[in-house]
Amino acid sequence: MKKYFIISSILVLAIAFWRFYSSPEAAMASDEQAASRQVASQASTPATVATVQSKAADVSVQTGQAMAQVQSQEAQMALRAQNEIRLDRRLSDYRTMKIEDRNWAILGSREAEGAAGKQTVLVLRDELSGQLAYCQSGLRFVLKDGVDYEAFIRERSKARRLFVNPLYGEIALDLADITDEYVDLSKDERVARLDFIPLAIPVKPK
Repeated sequence: MKKYFIISSILVLAIAFWRFYSSPEAAMASDEQAASRQVASQASTPATVATVQSKAADVSVQTGQAMAQVQSQEAQMALRAQNEIRLDRRLSDYRTMKIEDRNWAILGSREAEGAAGKQTVLVLRDELSGQLAYCQSGLRFVLKDGVDYEAFIRERSKARRLFVNPLYGEIALDLADITDEYVDLSKDERVARLDFIPLAIPVKPK
């Protein structure tokens, strides 16, 4: 009899628990808890996105500051090189151009003796190594087949024709214009090759 009473009590408790959790009130409470968890999750998502965006903005600002610092250092080194080299004419507008995947800048020019007398010598500086290079204030270019050299040169309003043959053409340019002209010609699809004109070194008799 005692055993039967214990079993009956357990069954009654089980039925009571089942009715409570299956009631509408319990289901509503469960739904409210789930909704509360979902709202909390959604509320945390914008905060996470905002944190990521803030960190990305900080990285962007730091990158911009680093690039500005590098450019400032390059300009300072170029100015130091200008002061150390004897130049008859300097470029105040510091600009660079890409020559064979390296950045170069024209520091200025000086007059020197050449094979045909006085010639303008450009002083260029490699931005990576600081190495200096010297050339004439002009450009030599090879055009693709079918392009007329004379007509091509006439398009260059700032250029002066120096030399043309079936293989290449040469133009002279002012110090202030040669950087822009080099960049323009390097982007022209009609140009197959582009170089600065090398110095004409006088040959001294022995």
